[in-house]
Amino acid sequence: MPLNCLRHWRRPAPPPGIGRNWCCAAWPGLPAWRWPESTEGDVLKFTIYTLLLLNLGFFVWHYRPGDAGLPAVEPMSGPRLLRYGEVVATPAAAAPAGQCVTLGPVAKQARAEAVRALLAEFGIQAETRMTRDTSRKGYWVYLPPASSRQAARETVQALKAKGVEDYFVVVTGGQKNAISLGVFSRAELARRRLKAMKKKGFPAKIERVPLPRREYWLDWPVSAHPPLDADRLARLGELAPDLGQVQQACP
Repeated sequence: MPLNCLRHWRRPAPPPGIGRNWCCAAWPGLPAWRWPESTEGDVLKFTIYTLLLLNLGFFVWHYRPGDAGLPAVEPMSGPRLLRYGEVVATPAAAAPAGQCVTLGPVAKQARAEAVRALLAEFGIQAETRMTRDTSRKGYWVYLPPASSRQAARETVQALKAKGVEDYFVVVTGGQKNAISLGVFSRAELARRRLKAMKKKGFPAKIERVPLPRREYWLDWPVSAHPPLDADRLARLGELAPDLGQVQQACP
């Protein structure tokens, strides 16, 4: 068929008497069609150039320069970015201080030892400790300091002559050479003493002073034994009426 010749890039040699521009015989009734003489070469060059441009674009797109010429970048300081789902380990919290059960206060050391012995019967090994309570106030009755140690001795002789026996001479501190006539926990007792001294002719005075006292406590770890129940605490209260119980940090 006349159109089949278009499927070939290379056309056959023309028959004798026909020029190089011949491609196909004219269809009856139509003018003969001629292939342009420069078309085949142009198509081939266009194809070659297109392939070269595609290869160059692919090379530029995927080209990645090396790291040799790049300046060194120091690692960033500060928080590190986490990957999705990553868990950061946190430091373990400090263990809480040990807890102890404390019984007290007990006024006398002998009673504290009796309480400790009863605790041992309960299977509790308690430790005894002593503190000083300075919050309590007392009342001091005294004679003001004498001008000298000899003058203080003379006052002592006068007290003896009046039948006064409970006294002592202060030998140190800001009240040196004063004569103490007693320290009382109750104000009415101090006033009674003051009145008696003045009645005997001595210029006694009264002053409120700290009245420290010893207190005894018993402690044991909660991990060794829990706090006492009401029945056991009542039994211990028979030995020390002011006994109380509290859970706190070990001393």
